[in-house]
Amino acid sequence: MSQVAIITIGTRDVAIEKNKLIEKIGGADAQNCYRINISSGKEEFIPRQGGKILVQNFLSLDKKEGILLPIIEPFLKLSLLNHPQGFDKVYLIATNQTLEDAGARNWQNDTCYLAVLIQKMLSSREKEGNKLYPKIEIIEVKENVIYLDSIFSWFKRQFSSKKFAELDTADQIHLFNQGGIDAINYGLMLLALYTYGSKVNLYNVNEQLKVCTPLEFQEQFGYEQEKRQLFQSLDRCDYASAKDMDIPDNVKHLCAYAEARVNFDFDVAIQKLGLLDTSLRSFRDKAIGEIRQVQEDEQSLTLELFWNAQIKLDMEAYVDFVQRYFRIVEQIAKDNALKHLDFDFKFNTWHKDFSLYLDTPGNESFKQHINSQTINGASLDYKNANIAVFSAILSFFDPIMLDFIQSLKPLSQLRNQGIGAHGFEPIGKRQILEKLKTDEQGLEKLMLETGKLVGATTNPFEQINQAIKTNLVKNI
Repeated sequence: MSQVAIITIGTRDVAIEKNKLIEKIGGADAQNCYRINISSGKEEFIPRQGGKILVQNFLSLDKKEGILLPIIEPFLKLSLLNHPQGFDKVYLIATNQTLEDAGARNWQNDTCYLAVLIQKMLSSREKEGNKLYPKIEIIEVKENVIYLDSIFSWFKRQFSSKKFAELDTADQIHLFNQGGIDAINYGLMLLALYTYGSKVNLYNVNEQLKVCTPLEFQEQFGYEQEKRQLFQSLDRCDYASAKDMDIPDNVKHLCAYAEARVNFDFDVAIQKLGLLDTSLRSFRDKAIGEIRQVQEDEQSLTLELFWNAQIKLDMEAYVDFVQRYFRIVEQIAKDNALKHLDFDFKFNTWHKDFSLYLDTPGNESFKQHINSQTINGASLDYKNANIAVFSAILSFFDPIMLDFIQSLKPLSQLRNQGIGAHGFEPIGKRQILEKLKTDEQGLEKLMLETGKLVGATTNPFEQINQAIKTNLVKNI
């Protein structure tokens, strides 16, 4: 498995005994590696100037004698326990700002030469004749290192370049970002987690105990990211994408059940419910009862279709919405027309039953009304039960309901001209509002009226979403 490490270099990542340095390179050069800290009054190592002197005198220092990596070394030791062959590639992240942008003191704190020194030290390490770190590349940050947003954007550009090509093919990425500037450490970590997710491993070194500990933050971060994406999918009722996420099995089954229900595939929906464990037995039994009711009762089917249409409207799937919504309008017209007729509706015997009803004593005025109805200049043909016939019935018994049906009939033209029926005309929110001669608030009001007519109270998909979210929290 390919192992890649990214190490951010800070001003404290290299330590050397001053007496040893004086012994090896002389007092004058050694003294040039240090300065007096204005705040503390104590002597401190100068990362840029001192690092350059150490690099220039690396051979004189017997390669690594007296030079310590107090923070990085515990990380490397732990890594070798888990990956004895070392890292296939190591990226060292260092700063190398311009003097003008950084100012003298910050410029002297740049870690570019410390990175070169660490590169030299690591490149010589071997095990059984094989280099532990055969490829070490220094990535210099020359941007303004103060602002997190700028650094994040800079790393984002770098990640898309060839410099970081090994990250794409690596099986695991080991990010040790303890040293260095906060903006670099956080920007790099966040981008790595967003980009490479679960294959990123994070570490922390206890500097007092010299012990390196793997962190679980990447798992927590990944989970929160996945949960956020899941909740967004649920809010859109996009169960197809939700069920493919890295989530517990119970949650996957709930999403698959909801997806099948949106597709009106009720047999599959029941099958998916059967996969739930006993902790969701109550929910499963209630949901199966709902589906059985939907399968057996036309009124329940219409109600299910209403919630389905609402989902498509919320998803801005307007072709699907128009098809479903006009189907609901047809059903409303049928149900409200038939309740005024004194016989049970049967599709196969409709013409016979309706003709007999018209000839029933006491229905003379109704028969006269029906026979006077025309469509496009021709007499109404009530041989088949359709929305035109139901509208004619409503015009006699319930003109107010007919007005509502008529206000929505333009949707049939839109449907017929679109790709869901016979044409290729666009169907979007603009076209829907124009056909209905209303605005977004008017459309919402129409949906509310429609919901009342079909008996809509509690949205079952909101209940499903709540069950998914609750079960997800229980399983973390």
